[in-house]
Amino acid sequence: MRKRTPALFIKWNYIGPIDS
Repeated sequence: MRKRTPALFIKWNYIGPIDS
């Protein structure tokens, strides 16, 4: 997993937990 900015983390979390 590569480092991601809080903005992207929140955005992805909003859409759905995408860690794959």
